[in-house]
Amino acid sequence: MKKRYFLQIVVLLFFSCSLFSQSFVYKGKIVDAQTGDPLPFVNILFGTFNQGVTTDINGKFVVKSPRKIDSLQCSFVGYKSEVYRINDDTYNDNISIVLNRKVFELKEFVVLPTENPAHRIIEAVIKNRDKNNPLKNSSFTYTSYNKMVFTSSVFQDTSAMRIAADTTLQDSVSKMKRRTVDFFTNQHLFMMESVNKRFFKAPSQNYEKIIASKISGFKDPLFSILITQVQSISFYEDMFLLLDKKFVNPISNGSTSKYYFEIQDTTFRDKDTVFIISYRPRKGTTFDGLKGVLYINTNGYAIQNVIAEPAKKGGGFNISIQQQYEQINNDKWFPVQLNTNFYFSAVVANGYKIIGNGTSFIQDIVLDSAIKNSAFGDVEIDLDIEDPSKNDEVLTKYRREPLSAQEAKTYIVIDSIGKKENFEKFLNRAKTLMTGKIPIKNLELDIANFIRFNVYEGWRLELGLYTGKSISRYFTFGGYYAYGFADMYSKYKLETVWNINRTKNTTLSIAYKDDISESGVTSMFYDTKTLLDGDYMRRSFVTRFDRVEKFELAATHRFFKYLTTRLEFNVQTKTP
Repeated sequence: MKKRYFLQIVVLLFFSCSLFSQSFVYKGKIVDAQTGDPLPFVNILFGTFNQGVTTDINGKFVVKSPRKIDSLQCSFVGYKSEVYRINDDTYNDNISIVLNRKVFELKEFVVLPTENPAHRIIEAVIKNRDKNNPLKNSSFTYTSYNKMVFTSSVFQDTSAMRIAADTTLQDSVSKMKRRTVDFFTNQHLFMMESVNKRFFKAPSQNYEKIIASKISGFKDPLFSILITQVQSISFYEDMFLLLDKKFVNPISNGSTSKYYFEIQDTTFRDKDTVFIISYRPRKGTTFDGLKGVLYINTNGYAIQNVIAEPAKKGGGFNISIQQQYEQINNDKWFPVQLNTNFYFSAVVANGYKIIGNGTSFIQDIVLDSAIKNSAFGDVEIDLDIEDPSKNDEVLTKYRREPLSAQEAKTYIVIDSIGKKENFEKFLNRAKTLMTGKIPIKNLELDIANFIRFNVYEGWRLELGLYTGKSISRYFTFGGYYAYGFADMYSKYKLETVWNINRTKNTTLSIAYKDDISESGVTSMFYDTKTLLDGDYMRRSFVTRFDRVEKFELAATHRFFKYLTTRLEFNVQTKTP
């Protein structure tokens, strides 16, 4: 009997604890009422309005409460505040909230004799920059999943949607708009994904390896570079790099005299206060600046979220970015989500503007890890995917959520178009201009020095042929044949190169050549001889050459970032 009562008491206590610890979860998404675009970093207060969360970069939120909630109070800079009522009939796993924009202009004013209250917060952020700057960590590693989609603004055009829905309209313009809406309803214009592994060691050693990539219409991972190179992962540098342009950072030294700041709202995160501060360049300033919103957490006076875009609009192209930071191991702040939005006003598809959305989710973050110097090489971004057959497997592993039906069909449709129109051919032409090599199945045709001129040889034609990476990643075999029309002398070279360590540029090579060399001149192993190098004009007038037969054995190695060495043994015969 005692055992039975004891078991009943244990069960009762367990059930009571379960009830006491039960929490209510509310999930949803907040979007722009006009465009349907997700709104990042919207403030959501609930309960007695002393608890709050913010939406992530994709406008999604999760609210957890020990008791039922009857409303969510949503506020966002530039939008009207909204109180969303929750009742028992609400489907709490898929709440949809829309916010309407409000038209207003931030007016610059000077508060006298007291200081602008936002300045005290910004100065505290500047004071703590080095402590919170991700690039000031001794080292870090992370893995990022990156996705970029280009599509049309057709769904932001209400008149187009009305025309598309009205099947009674049969004129050519209406039919075109209907076809455009149908196309972008089923798939995007272009999309790509990648998974990158990054290693960083202060002050400037950096290596990023693309371990998986998928691009609609293409097999070559070249475009994968674009996703992660648009914006810096740190919003703490004096100059913030956006695409290839530098902007004065609103939290750089002396920024309170360059930028106008205004506290827009105050919210809470756990036990900390979050100040929401808008910023823009002061009137009359001429520097390249940004405008947007900073979310400053009083825990370390660190950036929690940032929204930024160029203060001066471009002609046919605009860009905006968002960054979200979190504390790693309750210690240092580090970015976990980056978002980029492109607006191409000069590029249209059947009359509708093209827009782009890029997102990076940063995970597996390890700070102050012991990274050996051997992990870094002279290549900062490595596009050489070791096993392309595992692309889908790796991407599926790191995706936050499965591809939508629209995204999945983009790959199918654009891949079929790319195959039919031979997109790879155009990409290979672009790569040929950069590298001077044309891929031919398993070989590479080297045309970097295809045609040259000097007084001694006259016009010289040269063509090289080497094995490609599809044959082996560890060795290259090939050579070139050249002929001078003035000296009527054939030249050639045969060589084999073993790639021992790609990151350190460690190679071992053996070669034989029968060619000519300029008399009295020593050529370094890194010398280039193409139509684009600056010495081309001088070489055109050279008249004195030696004929050289040479057998060589050589090794190269990069010891430091800017020091590459070559050790060579050779036997050669020169005929003046």
